[in-house]
Amino acid sequence: MLKKIFIALGIIVVLFIATAILVPIIFKDKIIEMVKSSANENLNATLNFSDLDLSLFRSFPNLAIRLNDLSIIGKETFNGDTLVYVKTFDAGVNFWKIISGSDVEIKSITLNQPLINLIGLKDGKVNWDITKPSKEEASTSTEPSAFNVALKNMLLKMATYATAMMH
Repeated sequence: MLKKIFIALGIIVVLFIATAILVPIIFKDKIIEMVKSSANENLNATLNFSDLDLSLFRSFPNLAIRLNDLSIIGKETFNGDTLVYVKTFDAGVNFWKIISGSDVEIKSITLNQPLINLIGLKDGKVNWDITKPSKEEASTSTEPSAFNVALKNMLLKMATYATAMMH
């Protein structure tokens, strides 16, 4: 009887590991398209990256997310101006909180070789104001939002420089 329990637990562990390895590989293209389209629908800029990697093993028990060659390029007034370029963007996110649907807990963010180009115009427009206004009317309620995010650690690995310009 005890042998059957260990065999069943072994099969569950193997299935969990196989799923953790295969899901990011099988659905990688769909995940990349979903991330890019969702970001670009909500930004007045174009977010792009060359590759996305999801792993439960790199920072277990957290979900590790890596974006390679991440760029955010302006539209409209700042058309073609690069706001941000990051060689590799790494984030560690509490996997169980994502699965349970509770608050997002970001354990760490690492920006490797970031280039940040901040531009402000005399009329007050700035290239980092890239979020689109909410489609819903702003609430006049003083109730706090139910959405919470926690960030535990942030690291910048600088190999380039940041600039700020006034035109």
